[in-house]
Amino acid sequence: MPAAAPSSARDRVALYVLQAGAIAIVLIAMPYKAFDLDRYFVPKELVLHLCASIAAVRIIAKRGRITMRSIDILLALFLIESAISAVFAANGWAAERALAISISGTALFWVASSLGRSGSSRPLVVALAVAVVAASATSLAQAYGVQSEYFSLNRVPGGTFGNRNFVAHLAAIGAPVVMLVALTAPRGLGSVFAAISMAIVSATLFLSRSRAAWLAVIAVAIVVGVLGKISWSRWSDSRTIRQRELSATSRSPTRARPMPSSGTRSMA
Repeated sequence: MPAAAPSSARDRVALYVLQAGAIAIVLIAMPYKAFDLDRYFVPKELVLHLCASIAAVRIIAKRGRITMRSIDILLALFLIESAISAVFAANGWAAERALAISISGTALFWVASSLGRSGSSRPLVVALAVAVVAASATSLAQAYGVQSEYFSLNRVPGGTFGNRNFVAHLAAIGAPVVMLVALTAPRGLGSVFAAISMAIVSATLFLSRSRAAWLAVIAVAIVVGVLGKISWSRWSDSRTIRQRELSATSRSPTRARPMPSSGTRSMA
């Protein structure tokens, strides 16, 4: 993945908004216990809508024209169908909330796609991995006895999601992202943090006792295993290995030149 910085100030602002929002949305919660689930859902939805609105405005403002791909057309059709369904829904409030989440999620997908084309995929993926690990860490903290007004006693250990199933689902969805960051981490301290992150997510999935999350991880592991088997010849190719070695060498600090051996005499 390219690690280049965004090409414009608008792209940088959108990237920062998505990075900060990804972490804030998993950590934010309210201490009002009378609203046991909404004290988690409402603030997270608010952060989602704010980030989507700000980032989308920053990205759209620089576009002279909008190019629609097949995936974009399908998402637009999904939003139209969702809007029609919300009009005829029995519970208008719940339907409007669901429609708003779908619109903001689609907007964030479009913004992330635009940032990826401008060379900002790596910083965004790292931020998403950090968010998944942070959410998992709050669940582990509650599992090992940490008490907080922002944790719920129902369905422990839910951490800042208030429900162990919710945080387990996030960990299952985000596990491939964390694994990708771990496998592409540069040598040294980055690899250590990546290994710790994988351990945190794995422990959260295990302690959550969420069968749905376990099944999701198994399904992803099967798909990734099949794809890895298919592409194994490409990864084991000599050119690919040489490119990886050159990339690792370019990331490592410049080594000092070796001193001449004692047996070599200097010419006067």
